Amino acid sequence: MRILLILMSLGVLVGCMEPAPTEYPVSHETCAPGDPVQTLDSNDCKLPGM
Repeated sequence: MRILLILMSLGVLVGCMEPAPTEYPVSHETCAPGDPVQTLDSNDCKLPGM
C-alpha cells in the first residue's frame, strides 16, 4: 500500500514539473545557449537614477 502511494505521489510530482522554456516570453524569439542574457544577474538590472 505504501509503495503504491509513493509511486502515485511521484507521478503527480513529475507531472507538475515545467519543461525548460524554448522561447523568450516577451519577444517570442527562440532561446539559444550563447545568448548574452544567459549571463545576466540581478546586479545587471538597475533602474535609471539608482
